[in-house]
Amino acid sequence: MNLNLTLSTKKHLYSLFMATFLVSLMLIMTGCPSKSTTTPIVNNNNLPPNANAGADQIITLPTTSVNLSGTGTDSDGSIASYAWSSVSGPASISF
Repeated sequence: MNLNLTLSTKKHLYSLFMATFLVSLMLIMTGCPSKSTTTPIVNNNNLPPNANAGADQIITLPTTSVNLSGTGTDSDGSIASYAWSSVSGPASISF
């Protein structure tokens, strides 16, 4: 007599991050273990947004301020926030 028994099990993986994981399933029948592995690969397919700080501006003293106008686009999502920061120059810059 042939006896075919099929069992099914599912497991949800949480808190994944960009990496390659190795996951194993072990089945044990009296005196006869069986093991199988799978490799879930988590990719980050989110493209980075495109930032444009605008054209360079030159001012002449006594002018001491300038209006900045920048834009940003995200082709596969939405922009969560904008933030200007000083990259170089005197530390006394104010926004």
